[in-house]
Amino acid sequence: MNPGGRYDDKELAENTKALVSSPPIKLPKLHSKSDYKSWRSEVPLHFDTRMLDAITYGTERYDESEGLRRAKYYELFSARKNKAFSAVALSLSVDLRTTFKIDDIRDNIDAAALLLRSTLRSATASILTDYLLQELVTRRLKSGETVTAYVDDVARKVTLLHQANKEFTEWQHASLLLSNCVEVYQGLTREHGDWINNHDRQSLTLAEAVQRLRAVEHQREQLCGQTGSS
Repeated sequence: MNPGGRYDDKELAENTKALVSSPPIKLPKLHSKSDYKSWRSEVPLHFDTRMLDAITYGTERYDESEGLRRAKYYELFSARKNKAFSAVALSLSVDLRTTFKIDDIRDNIDAAALLLRSTLRSATASILTDYLLQELVTRRLKSGETVTAYVDDVARKVTLLHQANKEFTEWQHASLLLSNCVEVYQGLTREHGDWINNHDRQSLTLAEAVQRLRAVEHQREQLCGQTGSS
């Protein structure tokens, strides 16, 4: 185990030690644009560039609208793509294999891959969880939206959060439903605030919260019906 105590994989430790001890890699000096073009020509992609997304993201695909809306989402996918491309490029060209001494360090090169997988798995999971939680807590009942649609969408987001191993309890789920309907049912949100002040908030069940929402929705529908018929 290293001093930090985070990685205790024997294979990772052994390969990392060997990789660190390997001779330094000397990159070619590029003095002009023509030098760069010559060097760049030694990096042919041996696969269709459209396949890079599949190699990088698996079944995930970049959502352009989300990228425009959230800078961190864009930065995350850009970083993953850049890292993947860098890793792939090193194994493409015979000239590059010689330059980077790939064959000399092949037996120990797994260290970088192991470390990258561990780091990305941890970082990606954390970032994904943050996004899911943010989307959940900012989800509000919209004007004209039915309680059923609202409840179902929040439930879907809670399920995704649980699948990402993030705890979100039933009482938190129930309380969020009642707090985030404020734009449509302000009275219910105020009642919920008063209820919290006089009760144990953790005793609130999801069924009770949904029942309260459906009750105020039904009352409004009846009131609208009476107003329309008068």
